[in-house]
Amino acid sequence: MSPDQSIPPLEALPRKIRASDLVALSDAALGRYLEEHRLDGGVAIRIDVEDPENLPGSFIEKLRDKARDLTDAARAGAVNLDEVNSRLLNIVRSDTPVSGHDPAQSGSPKPSTRSPTPENDMVERYERECYEDLVRDGGRPMYPIELVNQLAEDPAAYPDLVRPWPLLPRMRSMIFEAQWHHWKFFRSWQEHTRQQSPLSEITSGPITQHWEANKVYSVFVTQFLSKNLMYSDAAANLLKEHYFSRRGIQFLQDRTQQDKVTEWIEYLAFECAKHNWYGYQIQRCQKRIDACWETLASSGLLRPYETREYVCDKSSTPVYQAEVDRIQRELDLAEFEFEEAQTGANTDQETMATATQKLDEAKREMEVFQQRKELTIPYNTQVHNRRKLEEEQEKQGRLLEWVRDQVPLVEAEVRTTLASEGGLPGTDVPPKGTATRKRARDLTDSAKGSPPTKRSRRATLSGQPRRSARIAERREKAAVDQVVREKTAPKKATKQTVRGKVKPARETRTPAKPAKVSSAGTRALAARKTQQRKQPAPRKRR
Repeated sequence: MSPDQSIPPLEALPRKIRASDLVALSDAALGRYLEEHRLDGGVAIRIDVEDPENLPGSFIEKLRDKARDLTDAARAGAVNLDEVNSRLLNIVRSDTPVSGHDPAQSGSPKPSTRSPTPENDMVERYERECYEDLVRDGGRPMYPIELVNQLAEDPAAYPDLVRPWPLLPRMRSMIFEAQWHHWKFFRSWQEHTRQQSPLSEITSGPITQHWEANKVYSVFVTQFLSKNLMYSDAAANLLKEHYFSRRGIQFLQDRTQQDKVTEWIEYLAFECAKHNWYGYQIQRCQKRIDACWETLASSGLLRPYETREYVCDKSSTPVYQAEVDRIQRELDLAEFEFEEAQTGANTDQETMATATQKLDEAKREMEVFQQRKELTIPYNTQVHNRRKLEEEQEKQGRLLEWVRDQVPLVEAEVRTTLASEGGLPGTDVPPKGTATRKRARDLTDSAKGSPPTKRSRRATLSGQPRRSARIAERREKAAVDQVVREKTAPKKATKQTVRGKVKPARETRTPAKPAKVSSAGTRALAARKTQQRKQPAPRKRR
């Protein structure tokens, strides 16, 4: 205590308190007791204990922490009157309104603008780099690059643009970075699908920078490729699960030869596989949750009201904290009474037995609480992991919806490009189909300076010829079979009725094409046919 600090007289000192009574106080009561025994300075606290040697060591530490917190709060709330007077004088001299609020400016708040700090400039520069890399590699940006600054300043004004990635406000301006990372994972996915590695090599291989595509592809192999399907057929089944159906999907072994529509559909398949991966992880997490709950329920430590939902509910946290505080206070009090009974000179056996029994019960209650806590921690951890996976799957679902909505836009852009380049007859945009995809592929090849590639049986990842070729082959074969049947079938004579009599009619034969002759030969042939028609037909003998 400093020499200049006033010491209260003896009659004003607080009454001494017994150690057992002090230990029995609750946290709230202990805080009020310390506040009531604060000295005149407003910071220091003084209490007198009749038997301080009987205070448990753990309670002494608790008392020090409590007093330190109250002291820090008092110091933080102290007001410097000299500083307040100085500020008031400055306000009066500068004629500044005390409230600091101008009624004329009480309208709509000003839109927040981003200060041109080096950090913001670096983020914007990196976003532009990711945008350029994405476009250069064949990706599809979510919005024009001109909106980078506007999106960073007010992301709430563009909810549709940031729909797939509902990030924190400070991360709203890094959409192109997220898109670029997704697109790189998609390229790694294409490498895995075209290597067609066994599942054992995928799941047991070393972790590389493409681990994201690796783990997603391993689940895709388990769910689809393990059914002896080729990649294109397995991807088509995957897309059907996500309400996207398209006939004749064939992914090329050389991905650089694919047209834009096929490339984007394969990217859609990748995002669908990633959505399925989250579902697969949620199922595995749910199995771990069930196992943890089975262990917790069979332990016999749960109370009747502690259900699955109650144990992992955040609202139960204050209840558990209050319970552990109560158990700790009872344990401290039992330890204090036991030590007092041991050191007491006139302690009889009954008092000692009572103190021992009370201490054992307090220790047992604390042990049960700790055991229940050790069993609930793994359960709550798995529940938390499942919730995070469900949130990520929901975000992936929004991204998947955006990618699926882009398919008709990509197809329209390809058809418009074909029509504008004059490669198709007329000005009408052709319907969606194989011809459009073939023309788009030829245009892509010609733009690269290479002749148009011809899709063959070996070029597709399904192991079979293209569907249009198979249909044409079947139609041609059917036409040939029809001609052969017509030529080899026997001629059927028709019946005619002449004057009430039925007689076989002459066989009608298709006249052969006459050979080309001169004009004189044509006139002679016509005269001969006319003479034959004029001669009467011979009568039949009866």
